[in-house]
Amino acid sequence: DQFELPDLENLPVISGPNTSSSFMMQNGKTSSSIAYSFILKPEEEGMLEIPGASYTEKGETLTVDPVRIIVKDGSNSGKVKQSAKSTSPQSPLQNREKRKF
Repeated sequence: DQFELPDLENLPVISGPNTSSSFMMQNGKTSSSIAYSFILKPEEEGMLEIPGASYTEKGETLTVDPVRIIVKDGSNSGKVKQSAKSTSPQSPLQNREKRKF
């Protein structure tokens, strides 16, 4: 019903809020979801706190606690090991479920 975005005014937001939504009806039951995302680009190392948020639906409020992240120097990002390698490329269609209508 109502999502209150956290105050990100003092954070290095380069994109957002970005939203993604889905709706599903299966066996007569419906469900839906909305996701909000942000891309942050910190300028320096240190502790960064993302403020909490809240969501209210049918008079009930769900609160998300603040999240603290540690920003480290990203100069080694090119040296990250790849832990799993695929020997044969898969087509996106191979992962799709077959459904009868």
